Amino acid sequence: MPLHVKRSQGTLDEDHNTITGSHNTVRSGSNNVVSGNDNTVISGNNNVMSGSHNTVIFGGDNFVSGSYHVVSGNHHVVTDNKNAVSGDHNTVSGTQNTVSGNHQIVSGSHGTVSGNHNTVSGRNNSVYGNKNIVSGSNHVVYGNNKVVTGG
Repeated sequence: MPLHVKRSQGTLDEDHNTITGSHNTVRSGSNNVVSGNDNTVISGNNNVMSGSHNTVIFGGDNFVSGSYHVVSGNHHVVTDNKNAVSGDHNTVSGTQNTVSGNHQIVSGSHGTVSGNHNTVSGRNNSVYGNKNIVSGSNHVVYGNNKVVTGG
């Protein structure tokens, strides 16, 4: 028997989820708030989503706004557009950033950040390591405890 999701409900799991907008779904989880269009929580609890074409693959307590984000993990704040975020406790704003790890703060665009406790702003920065502070543009940083500015 095929599954059918009514457009007005937008969910397969009616466990205290609040869903408004169109084509939004919560496949598994509870206490999610989803608004906007074409947003999906595949598995997770206590997520808040607005905007369009966003996906929480798994995780909880995430705040996602904007469009075309893919998020996994817990306690993220993701805004603007086209960011991919995994790990826990990351704050990401801007466009087309890829962030993995924990406790990262990333703003700007086209960045790649992997590790823990990095703070990165600007454009086209790639940071791999822990506890780095990077601002400006076009930096590639490997290692720990570095401060890189300019560019």
